[in-house]
Amino acid sequence: MLQTAQSQDIADVRALKDNLAQIQFFVSSVGQYADGVAAAADGAHAAKDGSTQLVAGAQALLNGANRLLDGTHQLHSGLNQFNEEGISQLTGALDTDQLHALKTVLDAMMGRMEEYTSFSGAPEGAVSSMKFLYKTAENVEPAASVVQQAAPAEADNFFVRLWKKFIALFQF
Repeated sequence: MLQTAQSQDIADVRALKDNLAQIQFFVSSVGQYADGVAAAADGAHAAKDGSTQLVAGAQALLNGANRLLDGTHQLHSGLNQFNEEGISQLTGALDTDQLHALKTVLDAMMGRMEEYTSFSGAPEGAVSSMKFLYKTAENVEPAASVVQQAAPAEADNFFVRLWKKFIALFQF
């Protein structure tokens, strides 16, 4: 009977040992699960921070796109003004027949000017060129008074205003 009791005790000790091993495995698994949950929580926080940065970046992109849209509207209105005050004035000053006649005369003059390289002729194969100086009957004022008179005109000059608007589009 003693032997049976000892074998029963040994069997009980083995069963307890197996149960203890299973409990240790379970505790270890719970620890790994807790570590995984902590890592997931850290990942969720990082994702939240990233989404906050994404929202801020998207807002900055929207602001930039709105500024670009405003700039294109300014450019559009400036080009319309340029067309109305500048180009239309130039193209409307002459009719089509006058423009055609002017171009014909200009082309003829340019052709003659390219051929005209010397007053007295040049030897064959020689390279020569000609420059013309024109004298006008205009009275020359001192340079300081010309600069003083030009400054107020420049402030009202359409092209200066257009250039300033164009530059303002790219200033931040």
